[in-house]
Amino acid sequence: MSGLFLTLVSCSLLLASVETEISWNANAEPDLAGYRVHVGTASGNYSQIYDVGKYTGYSLTLDEPGVTYFFAVTAYDTAGNESSYSEEVTAIFGTEKDDDPIDDPTVDPTAYDTRVYNFPNPFIAGEQETHLRFMLEKSGPVTIEIFNVNNELVRTVENEAELDAGLHTEIVWNGRADTGDKVPQGVYFGRILTSNSIRIIKIAVVR
Repeated sequence: MSGLFLTLVSCSLLLASVETEISWNANAEPDLAGYRVHVGTASGNYSQIYDVGKYTGYSLTLDEPGVTYFFAVTAYDTAGNESSYSEEVTAIFGTEKDDDPIDDPTVDPTAYDTRVYNFPNPFIAGEQETHLRFMLEKSGPVTIEIFNVNNELVRTVENEAELDAGLHTEIVWNGRADTGDKVPQGVYFGRILTSNSIRIIKIAVVR
């Protein structure tokens, strides 16, 4: 069985979870019987396996904030032979509120680690800027969007901007929509999308 190319294609934002969709290129071999989606919370160590038949996409719900999810796909044929894992992709839904680094004034947001959050949080729309903090494993195009709790896009902060690998804290949101208006007070979600990962940040806005 030949290898597969896996990608995260979208996510829907809910108050307590993130619905994430992954897809992959179809295997062209005539004896293809189906695909298996492998999910885990450690790289290369998958605790859940979903047989999805011949579908080339699958949706999963991320409901544990602060946990990084790792995904890979394999193909299997009618004789039971299974391919090697596809390239791994990841997704993370913010941080646990009870262990939120932005609430700890001793935490240095420029420290080199993989946590994903914004600071300050909450912040005042139109008067302050909040920095989006995230790590990139490799350089490439990055899209950053802000959604409200109804899953409506309110602001595109970056659109396929070429960013270097490493820690980023320089990108900010000022609490305004694409129209230039201040957004209402409430909870928003920042989606950081790369070719192989989705990062979701829960953002609180006050007026």
